[in-house]
Amino acid sequence: MEPRFRKTLEEYNRLAHSAETLSAEEDQELLSRINEFIEQTAASRMMEVTDQEKIFLIQKQKQKVMAWLHERLREVDAGETRFEPNARSVSYDGQNYYWEKSHGTKVKITKGALLTDTIWDIDYSLDPQTVPRTVRKRYYIEKAKRILESELDKQIAIDQQQSPLSDSRTRRGYPGIIKDRELLVTSGHLAEKLVYSFLKKHTIDHDFDFDVQSANVYEDLQLKIDFIIKLKARSRGVAVEEDEKVHTIGVQFSTAKRRMGKQKRVREAAEYARSIGTPFQDIIVVRVPLKQVIRLFADWSVSKPPGGPDSLWDSEVKEKLFKQVMKDLFPAEQITAMWNQIRLSENPFEK
Repeated sequence: MEPRFRKTLEEYNRLAHSAETLSAEEDQELLSRINEFIEQTAASRMMEVTDQEKIFLIQKQKQKVMAWLHERLREVDAGETRFEPNARSVSYDGQNYYWEKSHGTKVKITKGALLTDTIWDIDYSLDPQTVPRTVRKRYYIEKAKRILESELDKQIAIDQQQSPLSDSRTRRGYPGIIKDRELLVTSGHLAEKLVYSFLKKHTIDHDFDFDVQSANVYEDLQLKIDFIIKLKARSRGVAVEEDEKVHTIGVQFSTAKRRMGKQKRVREAAEYARSIGTPFQDIIVVRVPLKQVIRLFADWSVSKPPGGPDSLWDSEVKEKLFKQVMKDLFPAEQITAMWNQIRLSENPFEK
């Protein structure tokens, strides 16, 4: 998002958090400060006050999500058991995780799939007696992140859509892109989500030297970024602090066979990203034709096995996709080694 809007949300977050522990008199004083800040922000963006109020109310909702997360983490530390309705029960035998289906059958599931299936609206209930505490905590963190990311997109869309300081093309684009990202009505956004899910899952399972993050709606529309790769700097085999050397790369994913001027648009987006102070050191184009992703999603949706729809891709598609995304980021021999880890984890009897 824009650094300017990030600062606005930080202040909204501080004000929303302050409201939780105040007396009636202090609450009234805070309310005046909130209203004053909302009015100032609306004036600076040439927006209606009611639109900034909507953004602030969403920030308060995000505070509730964080409160939910802290309560879940407290329960994990306290060893308390929570029943999750309509969730799939998962246990751990010391080596593997298993989804225990209602008729008693056990289905093996990797930790990566367990932590990323929230992308596909699958909920799990993790057995506190067998599943490690760190995994249970991370599961709740990942679940909260998905909700917070969705709420942030709504805030960005209101800000960009309602401010006359945004160009007209940008204002028109937000309703459609929000709908596409939520409902996956186009094959393009579905393909992007499949690729993100595939990569994120395997970074968790194999502890690769990179992380994958989703792009927010501003990064998608304004900077042409579909997902983000962060290369982890290593020092004597130990990952350094993220703010020291991590290289942040925006990835524009395309299923088109021809570029049709995309490289020029991405170069312009990279220059714009640097000019407004975003953390991206580079933006790259990755082009992999993926066929029939809507049918793939429909086939997977029948029973929704663990691992997301991308688990139905054959090995050749996965290999081509992984190597194409990684080709400008790592040496060829390291890419091959990483792919072999993925391949052998999915097909342990191969050589």
